[in-house]
Amino acid sequence: MDYPDLTYYQNDDTTEISKHLKQLNLYKFYEEIDKQFEKKNDLIHCQKCSEKLKGISNPKSKLLELCKGVCNFIINNGNIKIFCNGSSCNSSCTRLIFRIYDHVMEINESQGNIQKFYEALQSISQKPESKLRDCRIVNFNLSKNEFMYYKYVYEFLITYMDIRPKISKEMDSNVELHCKHIKNFFRFYNTIKDSCTNSSDCKYYNELTVLRNEFITHREIDNIYDKCNYVQTQCEKGTNIPNDIPCLTEKRNGPTVQILEDDPNNITNILFKVLIYLIPILTTFTLLYKVNRLPI
Repeated sequence: MDYPDLTYYQNDDTTEISKHLKQLNLYKFYEEIDKQFEKKNDLIHCQKCSEKLKGISNPKSKLLELCKGVCNFIINNGNIKIFCNGSSCNSSCTRLIFRIYDHVMEINESQGNIQKFYEALQSISQKPESKLRDCRIVNFNLSKNEFMYYKYVYEFLITYMDIRPKISKEMDSNVELHCKHIKNFFRFYNTIKDSCTNSSDCKYYNELTVLRNEFITHREIDNIYDKCNYVQTQCEKGTNIPNDIPCLTEKRNGPTVQILEDDPNNITNILFKVLIYLIPILTTFTLLYKVNRLPI
């Protein structure tokens, strides 16, 4: 499975940005966990997978294979912290369950089989042999689109802890790529915020609230303006309201351009263009007037 998933981008250096984001702790964690899921050494303790998913007609079912891979990790390893270093790794259990559900959504099985998949893993994780008893394997019970939105928000929250110090390094050549990632996510945020207004109907409402507190209440947005050389701009989608995370655009040199961008009726732009043509004409007439006044 490809990661990071940047399908919400608008063709903004996606390949280059993806390459650099893979160096962040979260995606290194995903890489190592995926390798562990490919191992299926322990078949004895993972019989629960076959028992629960025996109704699947395909014996080589990807969901069954994933169940065995996760089971093997739970029984034979379970130390998820060894795959992640730094302050952003405090939520390793949450990272694990997000990654599992991401794989489940990609397989795209029926809800009934997905429920059996989680019942098997929840049972296995409580075995005495389990090394992951403190990490509850959770079924999000979300549609694919709902989960993807949740995942994008969660991953940005986690990765920004690693991105923040990177955009503060003046000599780092990758600052622009990280800034573009922030700009793309803010645009995405504004496309989903209006449909997520309370915690009872929206799974990631609390995460959106944390984002707003971080960037607006605690003014982290000022750091973005400063380090990324961005200014606020109108969003194509979503309501543009004060005291919310804005859409961003590159700051242009000089105060005149900013005035033009903020002029809703474009009057200033018209006057500016007229003056550009009038100035040389007026200069010519002035010179001719002076020449004509010279004594003969």
